[in-house]
Amino acid sequence: MMVGEDDTIPVRGPKQFNNGEYRYVFEVVGDISYFNGTETIYKNNKKITN
Repeated sequence: MMVGEDDTIPVRGPKQFNNGEYRYVFEVVGDISYFNGTETIYKNNKKITN
């Protein structure tokens, strides 16, 4: 896992990662003590998971 530069949740990977036709997006609300996050994966800009 790549540790991102996000100081809100520093143990998570980057907020966004692109690999060819795939894009991973991590959205978070809160801080390291309590947070709610959503991970979404897109293929060719179409959401394939949430």
